[in-house]
Amino acid sequence: MRRKRGLLLFRVFALAVLLLLSTAALSVAEEVTITGTVTQEGNIMADDGQLYVVEDDEMQDELMELVGKKLEVAGTVGERDGKKILTIQGYEEIQ
Repeated sequence: MRRKRGLLLFRVFALAVLLLLSTAALSVAEEVTITGTVTQEGNIMADDGQLYVVEDDEMQDELMELVGKKLEVAGTVGERDGKKILTIQGYEEIQ
Protein backbone atom coordinates (compact mmCIF):
# COMPACT_ATOMS: atom_id res chain seq x y z
CA MET A 1 0.00 0.00 0.00
CA ARG A 2 2.79 2.36 0.92
CA ARG A 3 4.61 1.67 -2.33
CA LYS A 4 1.51 2.45 -4.41
CA ARG A 5 1.02 5.70 -2.53
CA GLY A 6 4.66 6.66 -3.09
CA LEU A 7 4.39 5.87 -6.80
CA LEU A 8 1.20 7.94 -7.07
CA LEU A 9 2.86 10.90 -5.31
CA PHE A 10 5.85 10.62 -7.64
CA ARG A 11 3.60 10.65 -10.72
CA VAL A 12 1.67 13.68 -9.46
CA PHE A 13 4.92 15.51 -8.72
CA ALA A 14 6.39 14.63 -12.17
CA LEU A 15 3.22 15.82 -13.90
CA ALA A 16 3.29 19.09 -11.96
CA VAL A 17 6.93 19.68 -12.93
CA LEU A 18 6.20 19.00 -16.61
CA LEU A 19 3.23 21.35 -16.55
CA LEU A 20 5.32 24.05 -14.92
CA LEU A 21 8.12 23.68 -17.47
CA SER A 22 5.77 23.77 -20.46
CA THR A 23 4.04 26.88 -19.09
CA ALA A 24 7.41 28.56 -18.53
CA ALA A 25 8.47 27.81 -22.12
CA LEU A 26 5.31 29.41 -23.46
CA SER A 27 5.75 32.55 -21.38
CA VAL A 28 9.25 33.12 -22.77
CA ALA A 29 7.89 33.92 -26.26
CA GLU A 30 7.66 37.65 -26.86
CA GLU A 31 5.73 39.58 -29.48
CA VAL A 32 7.96 41.26 -32.06
CA THR A 33 7.97 43.07 -35.38
CA ILE A 34 10.99 42.20 -37.51
CA THR A 35 12.21 43.65 -40.78
CA GLY A 36 14.28 41.22 -42.81
CA THR A 37 14.78 39.14 -45.93
CA VAL A 38 13.40 35.69 -46.70
CA THR A 39 16.21 33.12 -46.98
CA GLN A 40 16.48 30.15 -49.37
CA GLU A 41 15.18 27.94 -46.53
CA GLY A 42 12.08 30.08 -45.97
CA ASN A 43 13.38 31.63 -42.75
CA ILE A 44 13.91 35.32 -41.97
CA MET A 45 17.30 37.03 -41.86
CA ALA A 46 16.67 40.24 -39.93
CA ASP A 47 18.33 43.49 -40.93
CA ASP A 48 20.47 43.24 -37.75
CA GLY A 49 21.90 39.87 -38.92
CA GLN A 50 19.84 37.67 -36.57
CA LEU A 51 18.41 34.53 -38.22
CA TYR A 52 14.85 33.60 -37.24
CA VAL A 53 13.74 30.04 -37.94
CA VAL A 54 10.09 29.98 -38.99
CA GLU A 55 8.15 27.52 -36.82
CA ASP A 56 5.16 26.77 -39.06
CA ASP A 57 5.90 24.55 -42.10
CA GLU A 58 2.92 25.94 -44.04
CA MET A 59 4.09 29.51 -43.45
CA GLN A 60 7.61 28.48 -44.46
CA ASP A 61 6.21 27.07 -47.72
CA GLU A 62 4.39 30.36 -48.33
CA LEU A 63 7.58 32.32 -47.69
CA MET A 64 9.49 30.15 -50.20
CA GLU A 65 7.66 32.10 -52.91
CA LEU A 66 9.16 35.31 -51.49
CA VAL A 67 12.84 34.29 -51.30
CA GLY A 68 15.04 37.38 -51.44
CA LYS A 69 12.13 39.74 -50.72
CA LYS A 70 12.17 42.14 -47.80
CA LEU A 71 9.31 41.76 -45.32
CA GLU A 72 8.00 43.31 -42.15
CA VAL A 73 6.95 40.35 -40.02
CA ALA A 74 4.80 40.36 -36.87
CA GLY A 75 4.77 37.37 -34.57
CA THR A 76 6.24 35.82 -31.46
CA VAL A 77 9.81 34.72 -30.84
CA GLY A 78 11.03 32.04 -28.50
CA GLU A 79 14.30 30.19 -28.24
CA ARG A 80 15.02 26.50 -28.67
CA ASP A 81 18.44 24.85 -28.86
CA GLY A 82 20.08 28.26 -29.07
CA LYS A 83 18.04 29.31 -32.13
CA LYS A 84 15.44 32.06 -32.40
CA ILE A 85 12.11 30.44 -33.32
CA LEU A 86 9.60 32.72 -35.05
CA THR A 87 5.87 32.06 -35.16
CA ILE A 88 4.52 34.44 -37.79
CA GLN A 89 1.13 36.03 -37.22
CA GLY A 90 1.30 38.23 -40.30
CA TYR A 91 3.66 39.86 -42.76
CA GLU A 92 3.83 42.57 -45.39
CA GLU A 93 6.24 42.88 -48.28
CA ILE A 94 8.11 46.18 -48.19
CA GLN A 95 10.12 47.96 -50.88
